[in-house]
Amino acid sequence: MSNTFLLKDDNSVQHTVKSPIIEKTSNIENINFICPKTYNDMDMSTFDLVLTYKLPISKAVKIVTLELVDSNYKENYILYKLPATAKTITGEVGEVELSLTQMKVELDPDTGKQIKYVRSFTPAILNILPVINYVTVEDSGLSQLAELYLANKAGLEALKKVADSIYAEKADDITVDAENKLLQLTNKGEKIGTGVSLEDLNAELVETGSHADGNINIVNI
Repeated sequence: MSNTFLLKDDNSVQHTVKSPIIEKTSNIENINFICPKTYNDMDMSTFDLVLTYKLPISKAVKIVTLELVDSNYKENYILYKLPATAKTITGEVGEVELSLTQMKVELDPDTGKQIKYVRSFTPAILNILPVINYVTVEDSGLSQLAELYLANKAGLEALKKVADSIYAEKADDITVDAENKLLQLTNKGEKIGTGVSLEDLNAELVETGSHADGNINIVNI
């Protein structure tokens, strides 16, 4: 989630991309500022972009120079981000007033005197939300959430029991039950199902000619 402020040619500031910002969050690198590369035929990447912000409760005023991240952003723009020192911008709940200024100082090649360029923008607002507003769920919503969670958990438990049952009943061996004359499937030594009569099996094999001599001898022991 990010927040983006566009500095426009008429010196206004538009909050073009908005996402919730929670008080005291340190994720300020997602607060972006972009401006066109040129203004009155001047290369604005040679200017410093300075942010002055006023906190909503203490009314404290902070000044930071924004970090130029990309001087060729989307070909026609410059991208800036907040420096780490600006983390206090989310320290208080309410509307933080933002004032942006582009500034540059250079020497006149003829006189050696300083020439100062200053471009000011109209103020913008960054809204900081309290934590409680962001995480609180109404009782009805919580009830529905709890029901959904429990229903999902119950479904998973049911599927697990079915899987366990299938695994538990899966045959891992086959034995001959001589006493009952049965061919018997087993799992972990335990019988599974009712088994197949060896006499019936013998008759079936005789009928289909599956054995070389057309018969299977059953030895009673």
